Amino acid sequence: MAAADDFDSGATDTRVARVYQVTHMSAWRWHHAYETGGRQALETKGAASHRPLSEGELDLLQQLLDLGPAAHGFADQRWTLARIRAVAAEHFDVTYSLAGMSLLLHRLGGSVQVPTRRAAERDDETIRERARAAGRSSRVPGADGASPR
Repeated sequence: MAAADDFDSGATDTRVARVYQVTHMSAWRWHHAYETGGRQALETKGAASHRPLSEGELDLLQQLLDLGPAAHGFADQRWTLARIRAVAAEHFDVTYSLAGMSLLLHRLGGSVQVPTRRAAERDDETIRERARAAGRSSRVPGADGASPR
């Protein structure tokens, strides 16, 4: 509420930004919120999630995730942070940021991974033969388990 007092006394956005060590854009947003909604517009809304999940809820979340995405109405079998967040919100009435959900996932023993996109039907030998026939290198990117990049 100190920023509201400063705005009352005629402080500029630049001055408020300097005093509270925020960007000029943040100070402008505060000032705009103050002008349109008064002091209550500057009150903190609190953390996104008002409570962390209990150990029992973490165990239940793990069980829910073990059922797979299809059990929760998702079309494919990929868990994303957004999907896990949606399941947690639906079952436990909590809201997490994607970064917070990533930390929670690590706490459960999981990790955020980006799968290599490779067809299940991929035949590396056929790829090598076709590359040789076309006069290109016979090395197949990713065939040795290394990243193709």
